Amino acid sequence: MKIYLAGPLGFSEAGRSFHNGVLMPSLLDRGHELLDPWQLNDTPELQAALAIADLNEQRRQLGQRRYLALGFGGATMFALAIPLVNFLVIPAAVAGATILWVERLLR
Repeated sequence: MKIYLAGPLGFSEAGRSFHNGVLMPSLLDRGHELLDPWQLNDTPELQAALAIADLNEQRRQLGQRRYLALGFGGATMFALAIPLVNFLVIPAAVAGATILWVERLLR
């Protein structure tokens, strides 16, 4: 399973130590593939995302996969309308949109 490790642990020395020394090795030992935003320094995915700085180009790329983008946005909007669930949906939607952009829309 691919796991997106977004979180505040990289902002402090103790958090980085736990993140890099405990959390990541335990997940890798269990066979998971990790997408760690703290290690996306100069990867091809990051460079491809940064290369599309123009909003019109981003819209054009979204338009090429319109139903994928609308499906994700529609499901997110539906889930946000459910009270209390919306607190869980917001961070999941941010992580999901990041993965959607990197995995599907940049290819």
